[in-house]
Amino acid sequence: MPLVQQLAISVAPGIGDALAAYEVGEFGTRARESMKSGSPLGAAGNLAMAGLAGLSFIPVLRGLRGARPLGKAVASTSEAIPGSSTGQLTGVTDLPPDVRYQYSRDVYTDPNTRQMYQRDPFYEAMDMPQRDVFEGHGYYQGEFNPTFVSRPVPRTIPDAQGIPRIDPSDAKTIEQRDTTFGYLTQQEGTPTSRVLEAMPAGTLDTIKITTDKSITQNQFKEIAEYAKQYDLDPISLPDGITFVNNKSFDVLEDLSPEIGNDLSRFISQTIGDPDMLKARGNFDTINYSSFADEFAEGAGELAGTSGAATRKLFQSLDDETIKQLDNSADVRRFVENKLEVDLKIANEKNLPMRRDIRTALTIISDQGFSGLKRVMEKGEVILPGILFLYLGRAIPMVLGETQPSEV
Repeated sequence: MPLVQQLAISVAPGIGDALAAYEVGEFGTRARESMKSGSPLGAAGNLAMAGLAGLSFIPVLRGLRGARPLGKAVASTSEAIPGSSTGQLTGVTDLPPDVRYQYSRDVYTDPNTRQMYQRDPFYEAMDMPQRDVFEGHGYYQGEFNPTFVSRPVPRTIPDAQGIPRIDPSDAKTIEQRDTTFGYLTQQEGTPTSRVLEAMPAGTLDTIKITTDKSITQNQFKEIAEYAKQYDLDPISLPDGITFVNNKSFDVLEDLSPEIGNDLSRFISQTIGDPDMLKARGNFDTINYSSFADEFAEGAGELAGTSGAATRKLFQSLDDETIKQLDNSADVRRFVENKLEVDLKIANEKNLPMRRDIRTALTIISDQGFSGLKRVMEKGEVILPGILFLYLGRAIPMVLGETQPSEV
């Protein structure tokens, strides 16, 4: 809907009041989340927004309302540590948990504020409404790493059965964000998902646990190990935990009540919450952006010109999204910071750093995604020796640096 019409609706009596009522609750919820995560300034800001939404019930102040889509937040679960098969910082997953945690936090820290991003900079650049980022625990192929769960709020459209499906244009935005983040941080996979509750039998392939208690990394690991017997992988949520049912990727089937009860009992004992809630539901994979094959292609080879990962990135990004990303100072700082953090840990821990990835990130930090696209289209490959210059910027060689095919 055009912005002018959205604004007109947002100030109309009745509909506008409903939107304002939603926003009072929405920003109030965000304020509580900010306080829980130790961000009093964020809480104050959200309380102020809730107050503005409340003021807009007064007819003369209706213009204070902003237009925003309604909906429930979904979970974009992202790790900052490069995938073990990508050839970038190989061995980082074997470092002690505290080192991996600090690296992840450093990558996901705003260089300006020196605090963890409260909002996902990529969704922010793409104009996707979102709630605060949640810091959780990741588990993938036996590896436990910190995760950052971004929470976009996409529009939904009910299908013939009344199930709220993600609006296709917002689903595309989610896919573009996941692909961009996965490329920049060298992930094998970056997913966005949700749990649909009150679904019919035959689709209840997961269990969602809701609790007010924080789940520690060790508790999460215990739960993950226990859930292996049912071929389930846990996912952190702001209000609890849910599970990926690996079997249901091939054949959708119900998770039996007995399995749900057993998991619920174990989790309750592990985290010490007898009052937690459990519900079976359908694990809905909204998007999964994978670079597993593309990054692995050049992980241990000599320099070439494949550019597989970069081509895949620009198959996802259209010109408008590239422009949005390039216009975002936060996105540019994220890329520059990622480069610096990688160089630091590579030198400190003697980890190999792929030159092609470093070159690609350097191009983005200097000329944006549009600059990288131009390099790709021209077929230019920049392969540094002991020291290389790009646009007049000197980048020092890293001890143990590898030179695989260009990403």
